[in-house]
Amino acid sequence: MNKKGLTALVSVLMGSGILLTGCSIGNVSISDNSTKTESPKKTNKETKADKLREKEAAKKEKAEESKRAKEQRGKEYTYGIPHGPAWIHVYANGKKTTAHMDPTKINTVKLHENDTVKFGGPLPLVGNLFTREMNVSGNSSRAKMDDEGKFDKMLSLQSVTFYDDKNGSMIFYSLKHLDNKGVSDRVFADLPKYLDAASTNDPSKLPNQSDALVKSLDGTNNLRGDSAATYQVIEQYFNKKSALHKNNDNDFHADDATYVQIHNNSETNEVGLTQLYVQVFAKVKKTDTDQHEFRTDGGPKYGSTSTEMEDYSMEYQLTDDNNWELVNVFKGETSPYSMNTSGSNWIMQKN
Repeated sequence: MNKKGLTALVSVLMGSGILLTGCSIGNVSISDNSTKTESPKKTNKETKADKLREKEAAKKEKAEESKRAKEQRGKEYTYGIPHGPAWIHVYANGKKTTAHMDPTKINTVKLHENDTVKFGGPLPLVGNLFTREMNVSGNSSRAKMDDEGKFDKMLSLQSVTFYDDKNGSMIFYSLKHLDNKGVSDRVFADLPKYLDAASTNDPSKLPNQSDALVKSLDGTNNLRGDSAATYQVIEQYFNKKSALHKNNDNDFHADDATYVQIHNNSETNEVGLTQLYVQVFAKVKKTDTDQHEFRTDGGPKYGSTSTEMEDYSMEYQLTDDNNWELVNVFKGETSPYSMNTSGSNWIMQKN
């Protein structure tokens, strides 16, 4: 169609009242250029009012949610906490509270009857340790008459550990956050000193002069005040897997593990003692210096030497200033054979 004919067609269509919007004919587009009606803008006063209503509605919803959550948690009571070390805090519904154990008095904590709680906290070189979670209502009992007025109910740990206020103990043998290098450095430094003190019957060579460690020399390595053997440490080995037993591991044996134990000493009336036991192996050159050994012609001679692999359990106790102090060394099995320590789980040090 030529330009003159197209102009005539447009005139006819417009005259007939037909509105073409967004259409194109040939190379020509016809669009609706009418102005759209816009909603009037809100004033600052109206916008502030809307925001205030939204804020009030959110606040109300939050309060209702809090009320529903509180109702689900049940009635609130004041609970007594068993005696124990002060580093152990109460965690309610996964959150740490300010309440903690105490070795000399019963502290209290406010909890709801349907809350869940666990006990634990951090230890140097060990990291965080926790019991498993337990339900408050099923692990508490009414306060005794002597305790009425102090608290409503008493929490119990017997369902998650063997711990009680008299002679129980709490054992943690899954030490997932253990500082393996820090622990191995410590035992590798302490064991040779201990064995040297035992070899020479000289307590001044011990890593520390605590009464417990000095007394341990007489009980484990000496006989009638004389050194039974002398030890030259050649190599030491720490197995990182010794601290990674599962919490439900029925094959756990204290003699073959690195673990933390909390217990009460009924003989000394000490409550909540925290101890770290570390298993370490040592290749030693042992010289027989036992003056009281009965000897035969075919047996070992006085002064004879042998190379042995020995298993030790190093007992450390947490001090008041939150440090570990060696208090005893227990000798385990002895073998004339070497061990396979090639795996990545072994930390080794040559002396």
